[in-house]
Amino acid sequence: MHERDLYALHREQRDYVTAAARQLRHIAAQDDLARRGTHPEHAYGLASLLDLLALDWAARRPAVRERTLDVAEGILGAVTTAETEPITPA
Repeated sequence: MHERDLYALHREQRDYVTAAARQLRHIAAQDDLARRGTHPEHAYGLASLLDLLALDWAARRPAVRERTLDVAEGILGAVTTAETEPITPA
């Protein structure tokens, strides 16, 4: 893999992780505004960790990058599923 391709891959992965952090903050803010009784500080804490991991992404160990991407995929995948599944009345 060329250095240019590797740089593009790392940039894409970093953007994916920061998108997950941004989505977590958005969900936490919406839940807090809706007064759903959740604990937004947990989501904000995880979002901060994702932001920290995204810093200097290329220097992270491959195992750390892989696990971080798994977490980000879980976050963004859960959001996508929640948005596409119909809500059935109780």
